[in-house]
Amino acid sequence: MTTMRARWAAVLGGIAMALSPACVAQDAAALRSRHAALGEALARSVFPRPLVLESWHTDGASRGEVSAVVAHPFVPLRELLVQPAAWCDALMLHQNVKGCRSSDAPHDARVTVSIGRKVDQPPVDAYRVDFRFAVADSHAD
Repeated sequence: MTTMRARWAAVLGGIAMALSPACVAQDAAALRSRHAALGEALARSVFPRPLVLESWHTDGASRGEVSAVVAHPFVPLRELLVQPAAWCDALMLHQNVKGCRSSDAPHDARVTVSIGRKVDQPPVDAYRVDFRFAVADSHAD
C-alpha cells in the first residue's frame, strides 16, 4: 500500500467508523471517559485545534479513529449529524476530495466520497468510496 493510500485509509477508516452501522454506540459516560483519557493528547495536538488522529494497520487491514472537541452547542449539531447530507458538509474539503453525495433512502442511506489526485480531476475519474449510513444511537447527552 502506498503512503498516500495508507493515509487515506486511516482518514476514511475514522469516517467509516462514524458512518458504519457496525459501529458500537457509546453512551455519554463512555464518551466522557474517552475524553478524559485523551486529555493530554488533545491538549498537545499537532493540529491547530484539539484533535487526535489514530490509525492502525494489522493483518492486512487498516483502521482509524478521529477524536476531537467540537466547539459548538451539542443539540443543533446532533440534529444535523443524523442526516447523511450533513456529513458531506462536515468532511474536510481537502484537495484530494473531489466530491461527496448522500442518499437518505429508507433502509439504504449512504454517503459517497470521490477521492482523487491533487491535480484537477473530475469526480467521475476519482476513486469512489461508498459508506452505508445509520444512526447507532441519538440522545440529548
